[in-house]
Amino acid sequence: MNTVEFIAYGVKVSSPVKLPLNLPQQGEAIQSVNLAFNFSATPCSQSLEFQAPVLTMHGRSICLSSDIPLSQDRRAVDRHWRFTVDQQFSFSWDNNTDLIQVDSANVPDLQLLTFWLLHSILPIYLILRHSSFFLHASVANIDEGAVIFVAPSLGGKSTMADHVVRSGFNFLSDDKVRLLSSSNRYRALPSHPYRRPSRELEALGEYTENFTRHSLPINSIFSLKLVDSLQPVRASEVLGLRKFELLKDACLYAPASLSAVQIRNVLELSQQCTVHSVEVPSSITRLPEALEAILNVVRNKQNSHAQQI
Repeated sequence: MNTVEFIAYGVKVSSPVKLPLNLPQQGEAIQSVNLAFNFSATPCSQSLEFQAPVLTMHGRSICLSSDIPLSQDRRAVDRHWRFTVDQQFSFSWDNNTDLIQVDSANVPDLQLLTFWLLHSILPIYLILRHSSFFLHASVANIDEGAVIFVAPSLGGKSTMADHVVRSGFNFLSDDKVRLLSSSNRYRALPSHPYRRPSRELEALGEYTENFTRHSLPINSIFSLKLVDSLQPVRASEVLGLRKFELLKDACLYAPASLSAVQIRNVLELSQQCTVHSVEVPSSITRLPEALEAILNVVRNKQNSHAQQI
């Protein structure tokens, strides 16, 4: 059986099933994971003893369960996890292996399964299995620096990243970005070359040719705030406790038992990076003005750094 490999979120994924993806096979791989498929299982009958409340994600009911109470250390070596999507298929793994088991009663829609694997399962697996640090953010490559956009859901992150890419800059990540500490500095890892500015449910998104396949040092973080379409664009630096709270709120899937790790990560990030709040008028015709304000901040920081050197 031929094995297909691709890299996403800094993980080399090996799959015995060819998935409908166009993902890089070369790039930075910090970990590796193997996929295994069983299309004769019944995911809904395999829920583990301890379950988190059922949630709605991407329009479907999802359930995360484990064989150990969720209040206990989520990184325990002997812990088993299962993530079930609408009782149609599930993803499960043990904390002591690098294998994700995919179960379904029938051969599933591979496009749908791939969407869940790429947009939800890999980040959740990395957080629970490796205590990885993720932000709910979109990222563009501006002059070989990661420029990160954070905002609440439907707050304009993907729209801004899409506009930046259409303006000639490279793309790094949409909606979720994994940060990795290297030489005591955080870098942003590329996720995958699909971006979803329209936020169509369960769609992989638009393939991006100018996708950066290597990690980048973080230049700046911008917190986007949508305002009335007639309001001016304003950019102002965020400092102190407000900066820490903003970054903490931007953490992706931060389970309670990892709070100490997440707090340490956020503290380190807040000490290393500048954060600016940008008031972005809700009209898409005003996006060029918002991008100009962002570029002014980015390049002023670059010039200041160059003068210090």
